Amino acid sequence: MGIADGGAVWREQPADAYLRGMHVALWWIVGALALGVFVVSRVVAPRPAVRAPVASIAPPEPRTSGTSGTFDVTLTQIGTASPESAVFELVAHNGDVQPHVFCTYYTPFEGFLNDILDVVDASGTALRFTGPLASRQAPGPSSYVTLAPGESRVVRFDVVPSYPLRSGLYHISTRTGLATLQRSNALAVSVTSEADPRARELAVSLHAESGSTATFTVTNRGRDPQRFCTWRTPFDGMRSDFLEVVDTTGRPVAYRGKMARRGAPTAADFTMVAPGVR
Repeated sequence: MGIADGGAVWREQPADAYLRGMHVALWWIVGALALGVFVVSRVVAPRPAVRAPVASIAPPEPRTSGTSGTFDVTLTQIGTASPESAVFELVAHNGDVQPHVFCTYYTPFEGFLNDILDVVDASGTALRFTGPLASRQAPGPSSYVTLAPGESRVVRFDVVPSYPLRSGLYHISTRTGLATLQRSNALAVSVTSEADPRARELAVSLHAESGSTATFTVTNRGRDPQRFCTWRTPFDGMRSDFLEVVDTTGRPVAYRGKMARRGAPTAADFTMVAPGVR
């Protein structure tokens, strides 16, 4: 091929055409290699690992009683209380229309493995817990109890091995556990020793009359005046749950009256009963 320029004629030599072809081919090869590297890197490049969700055993979610029913935790005293033995019964009853789940940790349903009771004497001093203090991990599924509608769970226990009781008046109630089992009612418990003659001097009787009326009588059968605290007794009025009322099936009847919260009793909260006086 020739080009005319001012009368001069330039002719492309075969070697120049060959070099120009090689130059173009080299650029095509470089471009193809770059494109191939890019495609390969997109295909085989490691992608972030996507972990499948790990199945974990979660405890049932506790629920409180619904508006259509109630969940009651009732504490009652079994027999008389002495420094040697004081037996109580705790009943968890699901009166709701749906199942109720609670954890047994820090409740009498698992035993006394921690300080799970509020035991306060007449001066307002809390008794020191002398039982074991277990250190455990988070509760598993076996530590949860499911109560169907109308179902109850009952446990009996003696507080003396864990709380050193002496003769006197105590207020005893369970705590809330892991916030899945509500606090029970508080009981006024009179602890007397068999060797204490006062244990046989004050007699208590309850006589049912017509309708829902009953007469509560305290009689001093001893020779000396006797004093007792009126808290959580009919002499103080219906300010707390101090009666054990069950229906014909043996199921506890829920208390729906007032629940007074007070400090330690004062001298005005005690009454004196003369010998032979009711």
